[in-house]
Amino acid sequence: LNGKNGSAVASIMRGLPSRRALFLCLAIVSLVWFYRIVTQIKETASMPASSQPQSSTTVCLVGNAENLATASRVHTMWDCQLTSFWYIWNQSITPMQSQTQPCNHRGSRKLNVVDSSLKEHAKTFKQGITTATTSALHQGCEYIFTHDDDLVFTSSSRHHTSLATVLQAWLEKNKPLVAGFPWTVGRQRYPSMAALTRQHRQGDASPLLLFDNGMLLYHRSVVSFFIPFAPSGEGGFDGHWTLGAHFLHLFVPQWLQHRALTCELLNYNNTINLDNLDKADKRKGRHVDNQLVYYKGVRHPYEYMLNQAYIAFLVSGLKDPKLRFGAAVDNSSLRWDVDRHSDVNVPVRSLIERLNDIYYLDHPALSSNAWLKSHHGLALQIQHSTQLYLHIHVFVHERLDLFLRLWAQLSANARPSSLLTIRLYVHHDPSDNATLNADISQALHNLHSPFGPVQIIRPASRLGLRASVLSTTPPSHANHFVMLLEDDLVLSPWALRFTELVLRRYFTKWDSNRVMGLSLYAQIWSEVQESFRKGCGVEGCTTSKPSLQLWQQPQSWGAVYQATHWLNFTAWVATQPKQARYLLPASYTNRWPEEFSWKKAMFRYVVDRNLTMVYPRLPSRLSFSSNTLAVGQNDRVSRRSSKRQRQEGRFVLAVLQEHQLEQVGLAELKSQQDRWQISMTAHNAPVWQRLPPLTALPSANVYDQDQGSSSLQVESSSYDNVTVVALVVPDQSQEQLSRLAQLCTNPALRILIVTTFPTLTVNSIPCLHECVNIERRSTPDWIVQPRVLQALKALSYDPLLIVDARWPMPLDVAEYLVHTWEGHYWSHWVAASSAGRNHAADWSYQRSNTESVSWVLPTHVVLSRSRLLYNVRRLLQQEVRQDCLWLAAQFVQ
Repeated sequence: LNGKNGSAVASIMRGLPSRRALFLCLAIVSLVWFYRIVTQIKETASMPASSQPQSSTTVCLVGNAENLATASRVHTMWDCQLTSFWYIWNQSITPMQSQTQPCNHRGSRKLNVVDSSLKEHAKTFKQGITTATTSALHQGCEYIFTHDDDLVFTSSSRHHTSLATVLQAWLEKNKPLVAGFPWTVGRQRYPSMAALTRQHRQGDASPLLLFDNGMLLYHRSVVSFFIPFAPSGEGGFDGHWTLGAHFLHLFVPQWLQHRALTCELLNYNNTINLDNLDKADKRKGRHVDNQLVYYKGVRHPYEYMLNQAYIAFLVSGLKDPKLRFGAAVDNSSLRWDVDRHSDVNVPVRSLIERLNDIYYLDHPALSSNAWLKSHHGLALQIQHSTQLYLHIHVFVHERLDLFLRLWAQLSANARPSSLLTIRLYVHHDPSDNATLNADISQALHNLHSPFGPVQIIRPASRLGLRASVLSTTPPSHANHFVMLLEDDLVLSPWALRFTELVLRRYFTKWDSNRVMGLSLYAQIWSEVQESFRKGCGVEGCTTSKPSLQLWQQPQSWGAVYQATHWLNFTAWVATQPKQARYLLPASYTNRWPEEFSWKKAMFRYVVDRNLTMVYPRLPSRLSFSSNTLAVGQNDRVSRRSSKRQRQEGRFVLAVLQEHQLEQVGLAELKSQQDRWQISMTAHNAPVWQRLPPLTALPSANVYDQDQGSSSLQVESSSYDNVTVVALVVPDQSQEQLSRLAQLCTNPALRILIVTTFPTLTVNSIPCLHECVNIERRSTPDWIVQPRVLQALKALSYDPLLIVDARWPMPLDVAEYLVHTWEGHYWSHWVAASSAGRNHAADWSYQRSNTESVSWVLPTHVVLSRSRLLYNVRRLLQQEVRQDCLWLAAQFVQ
């Protein structure tokens, strides 16, 4: 010390009672400081240069502990270097106890008890973690480390450093948003998952795919997305113990991808765990209370009885339904590797965009998510500007002139905004005519489009239109759509912009999951009912302005389908048996040949799943696409046919042109390109928001019956089987049964036998449904006997084929009768008659609504079970003869 300051200090020291003691204390303190500095320098030098921390990463432990001792054990296990926050659930902690610290050395972090209670008043796992996390965030912790109190961690690092030092160095090096640790039990249970982890591991880190949700680290920037743990009532699910693990296993890896990592340097063991129990002990100590499963020896209940239902609820919000999570993750779902970053902070916009790419932001599973709510405005903006992809598939076989006309109209379409990416495909189904094939191939070779490159698809051999359409495979994602255009269509110049409007309005939200697609064809004729739609006729529909409607009507004459729905449909068709007929009750589509028509199959698919389509309704027979009734595989009405004019009145519409846009109120479709771009991407009131919400659209079922805002679910399976109701009498009964057994070669036929023979053996009938006994005296009117009527009431299928087994009926005759009834005359009956009473004679067929019938058989009739029972009931409610009262009473009963 020099100068005045030195003199002053010397004077002060001379005044102290013991200068030697003071100097000795200063020397000891200096030696301690020097020793600590040297030790830290050695520890830092022994670590790899890449893992030396450049800044301090604050990690805070949060957890539920049974008592203060278990919390102190965990706190000490991490060398008291991590501040911890605990909810104590089986010990009431006094203020003095909460101030007691397990470590008092310099630099040790504090153990905080945020709340405590006895077991009978304890909070749930979710509630305790939420309470502790809230306190930790108030303290400015960078990482929240949820930590079960029974874990024992060990380090696999070759450096002899503390667990906390290893963890903090690893976090500084990798900077994850969420991190976990190797789940040994899971890797043993799912070998494929362990192999996947090894395949993508890089050094001390691997993708975080399968983990125990009790020990994860969350960066404070995303912790509110995961804590409080879901579900909290979303979708009717409320999880407080283990159910929320599925939410974590979906969103941690699939949302954060390479920012969610496994720290391979630290391992843990659960000292109290269900996996540690013997199987016999599990069964003995298991009991269920309100869907919570308790095991003796395990401290908390399990909610796995709700697992499948909750997983299905989560999956319904995925934009790619094939995406896998949890133990089901495979290479197709793992599309990233470990990636280290210089900064742990990720722009919120990037995170929301990634979330919007995999999940519907408006799905109920995210309805109460605190992180999303804090960024609501940005999330809504990103959802509105979702990039959509339209895959346009055009099909050509031999009609080159029609194809070139359609291609010219498609190329002349007004360009949509940059938020709709268009990709083009042309399917050329080869012809037997080599010259025609060469001409088409040359034309396709020279093909170009203002919307981008064109991919030509040529199968090695002829597929046919049905197979060509069903081979269309767009990407499996809800933001992708497939437009199907057959070569004989004509297209409005505004079809693509109309498509963009509707897709943007109705197909970027989760609540549109019932809507399979959009029809460009403004259909006025019901193919199911064979009549004009309500409010429509030869002059078109009675509407002064354009509108939209939901209708359970698939479309093949210009339609757009959401890719996920389309792929589900084609996958379903691929699983159907070859003899599948795709019938609907009371529908004229039943007569369509299923081997040629993919649309017939889609009718059944749509009705079975209660799906629907968006349809335009325009005045004056206007449409965005139309069929031209050119002769083809499914349409064979020639121009010389007398049916031509009638068919044109039903099906050929006028495509909307520019001069008609003002007339129908769609003037915004002809905006200049730059103005259209602005109107579609505007954050405030984009043009597509002028369309009414989906719930406000009128809705009609497949029969064009108005159903308010929802479609009527039709029991389409009621036509899948036909019940043959056969009378078998004792005389020659075995011969009669033998003839009936031959009908079983058709899998759609099931036999209900009515007999007066109580001991009749019917084992020879492989397709037997039931055998009903009646009295011999009842034979003349056997079909309306109470026992028979009760058996008919119990049936789930509608078509009945009533036969008398004494008079043989060949299988082809039975099939003809049934098919005629299903496709044309379901509201009538179809009967077979012969020239005389010898019923082995040549057969002819009488149809009640086309020919005058003077005499028919009392049997060999196809009719509707429901109509038969309705008419019997109606007749019995009227005044009946005295000798029929017994029948009325028994039937009503």
